[in-house]
Amino acid sequence: MEEEISHYMLRAAKFEFFLVNTDINLAHVSGPKQAISGVNWTRLAQLVEHHYPFAQFDFDHPPIRMCSRKQHPSFS
Repeated sequence: MEEEISHYMLRAAKFEFFLVNTDINLAHVSGPKQAISGVNWTRLAQLVEHHYPFAQFDFDHPPIRMCSRKQHPSFS
């Protein structure tokens, strides 16, 4: 269980790093030195909503591919 949690945490950290490096505007900054303390998830949600409006989202044929953990090749 601990190994699965550590894999998940590493993947989440890599994803956050990727997002901030892709667009610095997605960084959540705080303090007088404007230190990056993670991802601004609200800003990311606004970008996703802009490109894929929720009211028009096709849940039967989503443009975002989702698979279960068992189907994902990196979890085999």
